[in-house]
Amino acid sequence: MIALLIGILTLLQPQPILIDTASSVPVLHDSLTVQDGEVLSLSALDGWEFTTDNIEDSMVSVRWVRLEQPVSNQDAFPDSLWNGFGYFRLKFKVDSTFSHKEAFLRFSSSENTSAEIYLNDKSVLKIGNPSRDRESEEIVARYAGIGQPVNLIPGASYVLVVKKSYHRHSLYRTLTFRRFSKPYSFSLTLASPDYVQTYTDIQKVSILINGISLSVIFLLSVLYLILYIKVKDQKENLWLVLLMVSIGGLALNWFLYQFTIHSFWVGLGLDIVFQVVLGSLAFTLVPLVTHKLLKVQAHVFWKAYVIVGTVLLYFAPDNNDFYFFLIVFTSLAGGLSAIYKAYIQGVSDTIIPAVSILGVPVVLILAFIFDYFGFLGMYFVPVLTLLLYNTLPIGLSIYQGKKFLRLNTEMEDLVTERTNQLEIANKKLEESLSDLKSTQAQLIQSEKMASLGELTAGIAHEIQNPLNFVNNFSEVSEELVDEMNEELEKGDIEEAKFIGKDLKENLSKINHHGKRADAIVKGMLEHSRTNKGEKAPTDLNALADEFVRLSYHGLRAKDKEFNAVPIDIGIKLELDPDLPKVNVVASDIGRVILNLVNNAFYACAERSRITVNEKAKSDPQDYKPEVIVNSKQTEKGIEISIQDNGSGIPDSIIEKIFQPFFTTKPTGSGTGLGLSLSYDIVKAHGGELRVWSEEGKGTKFTLHIPIS
Repeated sequence: MIALLIGILTLLQPQPILIDTASSVPVLHDSLTVQDGEVLSLSALDGWEFTTDNIEDSMVSVRWVRLEQPVSNQDAFPDSLWNGFGYFRLKFKVDSTFSHKEAFLRFSSSENTSAEIYLNDKSVLKIGNPSRDRESEEIVARYAGIGQPVNLIPGASYVLVVKKSYHRHSLYRTLTFRRFSKPYSFSLTLASPDYVQTYTDIQKVSILINGISLSVIFLLSVLYLILYIKVKDQKENLWLVLLMVSIGGLALNWFLYQFTIHSFWVGLGLDIVFQVVLGSLAFTLVPLVTHKLLKVQAHVFWKAYVIVGTVLLYFAPDNNDFYFFLIVFTSLAGGLSAIYKAYIQGVSDTIIPAVSILGVPVVLILAFIFDYFGFLGMYFVPVLTLLLYNTLPIGLSIYQGKKFLRLNTEMEDLVTERTNQLEIANKKLEESLSDLKSTQAQLIQSEKMASLGELTAGIAHEIQNPLNFVNNFSEVSEELVDEMNEELEKGDIEEAKFIGKDLKENLSKINHHGKRADAIVKGMLEHSRTNKGEKAPTDLNALADEFVRLSYHGLRAKDKEFNAVPIDIGIKLELDPDLPKVNVVASDIGRVILNLVNNAFYACAERSRITVNEKAKSDPQDYKPEVIVNSKQTEKGIEISIQDNGSGIPDSIIEKIFQPFFTTKPTGSGTGLGLSLSYDIVKAHGGELRVWSEEGKGTKFTLHIPIS
């Protein structure tokens, strides 16, 4: 309703006063048309006039200024005449032979547009809302309309008026650094319906092909981004992402030109991002990215060139193509120099990036040639655009793809070679493992024999004491018998009785120590009978007491150095008298206790030797070696601990002590299997063997055995 009301008011208004400043007007005829007679450019005709007066006010005397050049020319009139709003007028006649009696009036501008076109005082096309007032002005950022159909009568005269405003031109130029466009420039043409139909078809094809081009660049960008995330050390993928995004930004900007964008701010944002930022990077990144892709050293110039090139592109003088071609030539030279360096260094497939870089100017040269000879066609511009935007990305991607294939082939060859090496190494390891198992069996047997030797030495020492008593008292008894016989021969019955009394006491002692030796032998026989790997109820207190004594005597009998040092090791047996019997393999658990107690005595003996040696040099505190064997019942089972106050185990090796063949004893003093076998025995009983140690304070082994 508002639009209808405005239209009615416009018709009711008085006609504007038009001052004719020229006696001759252009006549439209077919010889003025271009593109096979399909298009006539009205803005390229002479006779245009301009005014800033309000021609819509009948009370205003309008003064028109005749333009010396066509309005399509950037220098049609001085910039001082433009204040953000104005009218352009063209009077023309239609020749009777003019073929475009039915045509489309098409309007376009290089950038943001706000215009309304009148033909004989009738509004035929309106884009945005041109206004003298900046606040009321409505700008269409990008206009992609096909135009407005008009009917021209042969022999008739027409007055064409274009009302145009662009108050935000200075703001646009400041934010986008673009100074080469004029705020008043525009293009106005008459096109035949056939041309408009062809243009529409070309636009559809262009949208399709540009969409394909954008899709290719987008997929390549995503692919290289994924590759960079997965393989961070191949940073050339990130540089390829930057180049793809830059070229894709230009392609997207061109794609969006096929559609009308109404918002000035949206158009401004697109121009800043796609033209100012990404447009500059699309040109200036090529040399640096090529160096990174080919893995050749880039001179610092190419890093600074990104900034310098941007400055030259967007701060160059108006309408000066020198800087643009300078940047293009420098970028091509930089990319080719990187390719030459790579070729000298023996990099493969350098011809591919060379062709992709040279492909851009080749496409442009072919475009000029086809345009010059008129070989255009419907698909020329879309295909040209596709080649321009995709030649470099696809070429570099082919090179990168071949490089990946080459690396994959090399990796497969390397994997095959390594597999063969591993098979050979595996055979050697199997042989070594077989030898190791044999050696391990020998070492285990050696450890068993060593433990057996210690046990035998302890038993021998235990039996030796009562045997010594038996032998000594037997000799004394023999002498007493001789003395008693002598006294009987003398007839001294009282003395003989007294000697007989001593003889009886000796025999009693012989009997006592004989029974002691018999008990030791019976105990060993009992252990030998249960040494079949079968669990039986066992008194762990008795087992601990027995093997502590056997260990002590065994070390004294075996280790000469142990006897050479005056060691008085205090042995404390803190055994729980209420400890229940536990189903274990007594010989195996005894062996564990024997190993742990042996280690405790050894640690105390070593620290005692150090103390004795230090006493000769200084007067340290006296060291009193001590081994404590403790047993108690817990919620989870039986706990036996063997604690010493020896030198302790360093933190650096405490995690290794249960490893097979690991030992801290001198060469020949141990096989490194004692603690490992002890650990396995306890695990086999469902228990746990733990260790606590502090260097310089001692060590404590805790044996946990569940009650089952």
